[in-house]
Amino acid sequence: MSDKIAPNIIDNNPGRELIKVLKDQLRKSKETKFAIGYFFLSGFSLVKDDFPEKYQNLPFLKIVMGNETTYPTKEELVAGYNLREIFKQRMIEDLQRTKLTDEQIKQLQALRDFVANNIIDVKLFDKSRLHAKLYLFLTKPEEKYGSPGLAVVGSSNFTSEGLTKNKELNVLLTSREEVLYLNQWFDQLRNEAVEFRKDLLKVIDISGVLPGSPYPKIGKLIDSRTLFKYLVYKWFEGRVLNLLKRDILMEFQLVGVVNATDKSNFYNGVILADSVGLGKSFMASAVVEEFLNGKHPTWIPNGKLPSVMLILPPSIIPQWEELLIGKIDEQIKEKLFLNHKIKIPPIFEEEKGFFVNNYKKLTKKEDNYKIYEIYDEQGEKLLGKISFLSLGIFQNYKVDEKKIMLIQS
Repeated sequence: MSDKIAPNIIDNNPGRELIKVLKDQLRKSKETKFAIGYFFLSGFSLVKDDFPEKYQNLPFLKIVMGNETTYPTKEELVAGYNLREIFKQRMIEDLQRTKLTDEQIKQLQALRDFVANNIIDVKLFDKSRLHAKLYLFLTKPEEKYGSPGLAVVGSSNFTSEGLTKNKELNVLLTSREEVLYLNQWFDQLRNEAVEFRKDLLKVIDISGVLPGSPYPKIGKLIDSRTLFKYLVYKWFEGRVLNLLKRDILMEFQLVGVVNATDKSNFYNGVILADSVGLGKSFMASAVVEEFLNGKHPTWIPNGKLPSVMLILPPSIIPQWEELLIGKIDEQIKEKLFLNHKIKIPPIFEEEKGFFVNNYKKLTKKEDNYKIYEIYDEQGEKLLGKISFLSLGIFQNYKVDEKKIMLIQS
């Protein structure tokens, strides 16, 4: 694309990079004003050597940053952050993402010095979204008749990518009226913004990156949910990753499953005592599925097939039957009562549950006492049995009858 056509259009195509404009204008300017979505080391590093040697007034570069997307307000502000904390977090992550070279550390020190000496001042506009980008260069602020400078209005952020690589669209404005109007626009925006200069200095200091810093180098910031997942993985030595149903259980339920397994291994039994509505039935079902799939061979007496008996009030037997066996309609019920070995299809294709892909066979068919054989996904290997027994029937059995029943089940 020709650079002779519309030279005031800056889009980062070869010969039209915005960085060239910034370098040229910074050297000539007596005052500069940037309204941008983000500013930090990558953008500053490209223009650090182009600041004038002497300054008529300080701060020389006035920056106003603002929230340019809806993501932080939708996700992070709900989590208790404000815009100031979001920018501080993003800056710290920038410093921690990769190991800084010696040259980058020098540039970071220079940035800190510029901010500390009030050569650069940074404010934060948090009243609403700030989508526009403005780079204003006042080369002749006192000019009475001609243009006092040059303005760039467009899409580029003050980052390395925004100034050199991204597909951007900016326009150069030089008329007196346009530059004066944008100067007033920026000043009004800055008056409504809040101070961020001390925050920026604090971010650089506490990052621990600069030589001689009293602060240790901090790690990557993570949200509370990611931290919880990491701690769960650490506590249980990665075993959560091996759970068969980790895709349908909440994180705290995964913890419950691993805890229940640990307690059963140590005490030969466990009580799930979570509050109502926290998914005890799902956690127990996950343990049952793990057991029948051979994850806990030490629980099985020698020579016995893995077996599980659920002793339940009669009213909730259908609920547990649906959870572990599947939704049984009249057609499926007929096949089961004819001793067919069948795979019970999910109601919806995307439905997830327990033993969804396993074959089942009903071997005991009393209303309040049923025994199912659970086979592998090919219907060839018998994995074990699941029994559903009414609490009333169990209570009425004598001790010897209970022993026989447990052996048969």
